[in-house]
Amino acid sequence: MAKIKLKINVLIDRIKQHPGLSSKELFEEVNAAHITSYATVKRMLQHLIEKDFVTTTGIGKATTYHISKSYDVIHEVNIETYFKKELDERKVRKSFNHELITETLNKISIFSEEELQHLNDLHNAFKKKIATLSKKEYKTELERLAIDLSWKSSQIELHRLLIKELGVENNIRKRTVGISGTNYKPLDNEFQIREAMEELCGLVNLKKNVFEKALLVLVLISYIQPFGDGNKRTARIISNAILMNHKYCPLSFRTVDSLDYKKAMLIFYEQNNLSAVKQIFISQFKFAVETYF
Repeated sequence: MAKIKLKINVLIDRIKQHPGLSSKELFEEVNAAHITSYATVKRMLQHLIEKDFVTTTGIGKATTYHISKSYDVIHEVNIETYFKKELDERKVRKSFNHELITETLNKISIFSEEELQHLNDLHNAFKKKIATLSKKEYKTELERLAIDLSWKSSQIELHRLLIKELGVENNIRKRTVGISGTNYKPLDNEFQIREAMEELCGLVNLKKNVFEKALLVLVLISYIQPFGDGNKRTARIISNAILMNHKYCPLSFRTVDSLDYKKAMLIFYEQNNLSAVKQIFISQFKFAVETYF
């Protein structure tokens, strides 16, 4: 498995370096890395197309291969490896990527078929569980989850009580904010922030899948940073509101390591990559279904 993954990564690197090559030309490129079978290269290319990592132009022998826009968003990024580099050594997107919402995320599927099947199986298990509960029992469990969410949120993000006297503004912020641990700078113009939030709403309304809606809200509110403080907290609440509105199990994030959560968000800020925060979302949905109600 490790050898196959290495070969696929080598192939992806070659497509990045030389977009628009044919399968034969890519075979010649990777042959130096001891991928000696043309049939193997063809199978890997098909695998990458199915994962939406690679797109093609042309037909037949004129087919050429390119890295897809979705690759940067959904390919796996190893948190430990990523943060081995110091802050100023990391090559990052330092400014807000407008096309991410309007051109990229609205055209791709965030979850793989396997991930969606897993999430849907968990959702079906949740529906069976709550079908046996009385209204009082359901309310009690929901309150227990809400307490856990509040407790965990106070670990991940500065609690509102601690900023009560610090002059943090309500509503859309009108001043520049910085995010510790990254060189990414959010939008600093109130009108651009409002526009980005409107585009986010349009994107969420466009998506049909509830899990996609909830995950997009979770990451994009944090990415836009529309408020002076409490952005990640607000994102978790609205993400849960979407799940609950569609009668899905909300997330408490109780077992999330606070540092892992922050690192996953930093990877999204810096690379627009969802892989780390998506795995947190999936694991916490599983935990919530199996722990509450």
